[in-house]
Amino acid sequence: MKKKGIPYCPKPRNTFERGLFKYFEGKKGQDLKEENQKKKSKKKSEYVF
Repeated sequence: MKKKGIPYCPKPRNTFERGLFKYFEGKKGQDLKEENQKKKSKKKSEYVF
């Protein structure tokens, strides 16, 4: 999911862009962790029944 108006930039030109990049990468990382935790908890509940 790309945000409008904020280009994806692997090599930030200045500290502001670097901050934005870290912020959005961090959000993506959190979402992935939550997804993985949900999957793990679903698997555990399947084994219980």
